[in-house]
Amino acid sequence: MDTFKKDQFPTDKVYGDTHGKAELRVITCGGNLTKDRHWDSNVVVFAHLIGKE
Repeated sequence: MDTFKKDQFPTDKVYGDTHGKAELRVITCGGNLTKDRHWDSNVVVFAHLIGKE
């Protein structure tokens, strides 16, 4: 799990090619609330298949 500021979101890391591997990425809001009541970051959970494929 990683937290990224919205203006520094690593698009390639989160949405990039998995090179044929089964992977899951869950993205949600996180960080701190701004004065205009928006979250300043995204929390990303990275998961990958383990065991036999």
